[in-house]
Amino acid sequence: IIGAGNSNITKGENTSITAGTNNSIQEFATNSSINGGQENEIAAATSFIGSGRANDIKTGADDSAIVGGKSNRIAANVGGAFIGGGFENQYLGSGSSYGAIVGGNNNSIHGGEVTGLDSQYQFIGGGWKNTTKNEFAIVVGGSGNTVEGESSLIVGGTDNKVVPASATIVGGQLNQIDGGVSSNIVGGQENRIENSVLTNILGGFRNEALGVSNYSSLLGGQENKIEEGIQSTIVGGRASCISRAEYASILGGQDNVIDRSNNSSIIGNSNSLLDNESSHIIGSSISVEQGQQYTTFTNNLMLTGSAAVPLSGIMTLQRLETTPSKKSLIGGSIFHSGSAGAGCLYFTPDGITIQQIKIA
Repeated sequence: IIGAGNSNITKGENTSITAGTNNSIQEFATNSSINGGQENEIAAATSFIGSGRANDIKTGADDSAIVGGKSNRIAANVGGAFIGGGFENQYLGSGSSYGAIVGGNNNSIHGGEVTGLDSQYQFIGGGWKNTTKNEFAIVVGGSGNTVEGESSLIVGGTDNKVVPASATIVGGQLNQIDGGVSSNIVGGQENRIENSVLTNILGGFRNEALGVSNYSSLLGGQENKIEEGIQSTIVGGRASCISRAEYASILGGQDNVIDRSNNSSIIGNSNSLLDNESSHIIGSSISVEQGQQYTTFTNNLMLTGSAAVPLSGIMTLQRLETTPSKKSLIGGSIFHSGSAGAGCLYFTPDGITIQQIKIA
């Protein structure tokens, strides 16, 4: 059936062109219809084009629909596909059936013929030059975003990319997740997660979680990095790094390093903990090398007392039953040792010689 318009052609059974110009329905496109527009073409069964110009549904793309827009294309053998409108949106390669592109410009859904992957149920909401390439992949909007991972998501932003499965990027620019299943980046610019599971970057600039840094987080800041750090955290600051450590944390500051020091933390600037278990630094420009375990380092310590705060301004050294081994002492160590009720204070000037502190 051809209703009105000019130069419309239909060859298929039970087909119709209601209006428009130079629209066509091909021979095997049974039960298909074009409502209007110009230069639209259907070559698939039970398919529909509402209006617009130069929209195209190829052979074998049965049960598909293009509502409007210009130069939108559903490739051959892509069944059940949908394009709402926009300009030059397209499905590339077979196997990307049951997807949807709502609108926008130059967005594309890629099928198995192009990617070698099962690629059904993909979704692009809108935006410009966004791309999906795997099953259940979603781009909500933005520009230049790419989702290659199954069940992964990008919500807005520019030039973001998700490669692994079940990962998410929300906003920002040039953020990338590559090989980090169920990891997330929210905002920021040029942040990257690589080969890390359940890891998160929240904002900031050029922060990185690399090399199996599972369950770790970077919260803001600039050029901070966690590399092979399990369940570790960097909060703010700049150019700080946690590597080869579990349960480590750096809070603010800049140029701090924790390396091979599990259960350790740094608060301050330009500090480093290298191969120390359960040690901590509060201060600046402190460097602690191998062997200082279960120790907290600081530049200066001032205890202030106040009548308004009972028992304030007091430092207490717990009594040790035995003298510490010389391996655990360093020059300047003070400790409290002795039997119950008879403990004394001791001092070592060099980590070897031990002297009792006597009060005259």
